[in-house]
Amino acid sequence: MNIQINELVKTFRKGENTIPAVNHLSSTVRDGSFTAVVGKSGSGKSTLLNLVGGLDRPDSGEIIIDGKNVAALNRRELSVYRKTTVGIIFQSFNLIHHRTAQENVELSLAFNGITGRKRKEKSKALLESVGLGERLDHLPNELSGGETQRVSIARALANDPHVLLADEPTGNLDSSTSHEIMQLLQRLNKESGLTIIMVTHDRETAEIVSDHLIQLKDGAIMDEKIR
Repeated sequence: MNIQINELVKTFRKGENTIPAVNHLSSTVRDGSFTAVVGKSGSGKSTLLNLVGGLDRPDSGEIIIDGKNVAALNRRELSVYRKTTVGIIFQSFNLIHHRTAQENVELSLAFNGITGRKRKEKSKALLESVGLGERLDHLPNELSGGETQRVSIARALANDPHVLLADEPTGNLDSSTSHEIMQLLQRLNKESGLTIIMVTHDRETAEIVSDHLIQLKDGAIMDEKIR
């Protein structure tokens, strides 16, 4: 299931000016690839990720996944798309602070209609898969930054997504912990064939972990490498 992006445009108004966040961008993200999107702040990286994730709508252009144009889906169809096709990892983790690690993952499963014992079993298995089998009952403020991000990765995997979107997943972490999270993402990509699109400002790391590198400037692709 390749992701085909065709002539994607997204603009924002700033006073009387129109700012192109994504500017006639076209690319193909191969099924099972690890794609890194790099560029300076304001280059359009996060906007592109939000468009692919169905969190925002483009002004024009197409995002074709599994034969569907995400840009043309209605609100209900977008909700189904986000539940069944994509998982999203945020830089700021976005966990519910009064819920334990397991409860945070369980909530995503609940939204997909999984109930009772199956929900508990799957949430436990997901947390074990990211190395947190002994931290199920800990609240986010009882976890390290790296552990908190692992919870958010487990939560993003709860709906068995085909595409995992990661927005600066190591932006709030130290270098050692960042390396561990990158290794985890690489393992998920290689072992499960999960397609990953990661936004990062760190080009050096991006070149190491990815097999598809997209560099943006002013919302357009200025460099693209596939290996």
